[in-house]
Amino acid sequence: MLLDRIVRRVTVGSVVYTAATWSARPATANDGDVLRLTNSEGVFVWWSGAAGLWNGSGWIPAEIYGRTPILDIYLTGTVAPATEGWTVTTSGTGTVTSDGTIVDCNGSTAAGDTAFIRYTHGITGGAYWMLGLVQAIYHDANQGQAPAWRIADGQRLQGFLLTGPNTDKLAYWADNGGLIVGSRRRDENLVDTERLLLITVLPVTGGGDVGVCQAWADGRAKPESALAQRTAFAATASQFYDLGDLTGGARGRVKVRQLLCGRFTVE
Repeated sequence: MLLDRIVRRVTVGSVVYTAATWSARPATANDGDVLRLTNSEGVFVWWSGAAGLWNGSGWIPAEIYGRTPILDIYLTGTVAPATEGWTVTTSGTGTVTSDGTIVDCNGSTAAGDTAFIRYTHGITGGAYWMLGLVQAIYHDANQGQAPAWRIADGQRLQGFLLTGPNTDKLAYWADNGGLIVGSRRRDENLVDTERLLLITVLPVTGGGDVGVCQAWADGRAKPESALAQRTAFAATASQFYDLGDLTGGARGRVKVRQLLCGRFTVE
């Protein structure tokens, strides 16, 4: 079943750790060990993989573990994004800065501002994931298309609003005029506090499977959003991950750190 490919049962390793928040997670563990966030229903698994995280291993979502995860790009927040391989784009008075702990994409001064980071992964099709600590600081009251993050897989441009129009909530963005194509299961306020967000994209595989997108907040077992079919998103030949104030027609500001972007296999 399709949902079995998204909500994955995890075989518990030799050790089960607990932490109150994602930031308080243990720095080391053994492959297959499990981390449970006590402030949510979230489960993460320690991965010692050849592709590695920035230190060769790390905690990854339970939905990804055991599915040959590949890390394409990361962002620690401690240095300028370009240092870690990101391309920085700004216009108008938009800025992308780091204070040594977090990256601030600020396009909130004027409507013509943009401020975002992008990494081109060069892959068409497949399954993708993005995980990071994100706080949406500002968005226009009447234009909620910024800030957002997106996954372009050479087929579809999956957009995820960090603030929906006239709201402070997570929603989908089809990138064709700001159309929201997915409904929210919860009202998750992303403005007042930093949240741990996970986005997964499953591919078109044939047999009537059109591929879906899903979003989680704070590692909860229950997704924050209803399934969104990939066919609802705009077609694209582009291949990238990006995040920030992406549009010049709306003002937005988002802070991010400890961001992981990569791919995985599906059964």
